[in-house]
Amino acid sequence: MARTLILCPTHDHADALYMSIASVRAQRDTDWRMVVICDGSPQRTIDILEQISQEDPRVTYERHPKGERFGEAYRDPVIRNASEPYVCHLSDDDIWACDHLETMTAMLDRADFAFEASLLVFETQIPAWHICNHGTKPGRKMLPSGLNNIAYRRDMYLRLEEGWTPAPPKAPSDVYMWRKFFRHEDMRVACRARQTFLKLPSQDSRRIHANPERRLVDLGPWLAKVNQPETISQLLKRAGLGEMIARTFIAHEVQQVATFEAAMERCRLRAVHEDAPGNIAVDGEVMEVPLTSDQVWVARLVFLALKAGSPDATQPEKIRFVEAARNAVPRARAVAAVLERRAGDVGERVDDLLTRLEMRPDEFPPSRPPSRLSSASGRVGRIWSRLRRT
Repeated sequence: MARTLILCPTHDHADALYMSIASVRAQRDTDWRMVVICDGSPQRTIDILEQISQEDPRVTYERHPKGERFGEAYRDPVIRNASEPYVCHLSDDDIWACDHLETMTAMLDRADFAFEASLLVFETQIPAWHICNHGTKPGRKMLPSGLNNIAYRRDMYLRLEEGWTPAPPKAPSDVYMWRKFFRHEDMRVACRARQTFLKLPSQDSRRIHANPERRLVDLGPWLAKVNQPETISQLLKRAGLGEMIARTFIAHEVQQVATFEAAMERCRLRAVHEDAPGNIAVDGEVMEVPLTSDQVWVARLVFLALKAGSPDATQPEKIRFVEAARNAVPRARAVAAVLERRAGDVGERVDDLLTRLEMRPDEFPPSRPPSRLSSASGRVGRIWSRLRRT
């Protein structure tokens, strides 16, 4: 019996399976079994899987007619009839780093449900980093998304009232499933900020209409370099995180605290050096997030914007945001746009502040640090006052 069952649902990505399955076969943790679930897949997919399964008997496949939505109903009996204690998922056109499986199972050694923050790699824009500590009470309500970044204990799955089923029309299939897990308040949740996989979104403008051969060409270079030490690290350092940080801050009501540091603590996040390995946080333990100085600046700007855009914001809170945004108004506008999507009126008030800064800069004169002379004069004055009192 293997330790981990890996499910790989597929429909028509065919040749991309060469790359995605190759990344699994390269895992340092070799104690796994894979079932590829063919949901109305063409003969080309079957031929590829037959070839791979002959090379590696750990890889098997099931052929089904096209099911409802993404064929989710085919996944449930595979899990129920399995004997492996851990369950992972592979998207059929994504890539795992060689330490992915050992990382996910290390989390499941301590928890029932494991979440690794997503890193979405786009062709024409910066990567998107979706950071959240789902072990906090508000974080549990921010349902995770994705397949590669989720793993769970099979015994936890068997406790669910309902397993994999087709999601309602237009509902995200993965989120619909993970909601069933998070209804169990006693479920232990492990989270990690760093990544051990690459998600190349199918919705990316260059990939959305790509045929299987084109996807194979796209994945090849990533498979060749995913295990080089700097590949994922450099993507993380370039990644944008404003959208997810805003969601996390809003869910944790960070407007109620006075400082950025207190806001991060409230979300059970801690910024650490960009090259730090990060940690595994279980059930609301503090999760370490390796950030560059620029990413910390963005997160701090999101916090200041939330404070400044609150209905009861004080003038000092507005000024602190304006001071932070003064030399980076376009980036601050992007933060305001995120807040408009996530918090409505808050974003509109932030955008209004930025407009006032641009149109009437005299309303927010830049603060000037005291000169050495004035500081010295102040010290002399304070000494003189104390002398007069003695």
